[in-house]
Amino acid sequence: MGCEVRPDGKGGGMILCSRPAWKLCQVEPCGRKQEALCDFPVGDGTCDFRLCDTHRKTVGPNKDYCPKHNLAVMEGARDKR
Repeated sequence: MGCEVRPDGKGGGMILCSRPAWKLCQVEPCGRKQEALCDFPVGDGTCDFRLCDTHRKTVGPNKDYCPKHNLAVMEGARDKR
């Protein structure tokens, strides 16, 4: 959390604090800083679930899956054997 002191113009001041500018991982109950989005194809786009480094599964160059979609891909690969 970032904080700053702002003078109030009357000899005093205020301390203002804000939440981090970054978004957080959506895997519950993680809450770490987002480092990637899920790139699994969904409809006309991608899943875009926010992921931290711990929960992202890198499956190719600049391509990451969320735990749910990585599991679906792994189960699909297992079924094809």
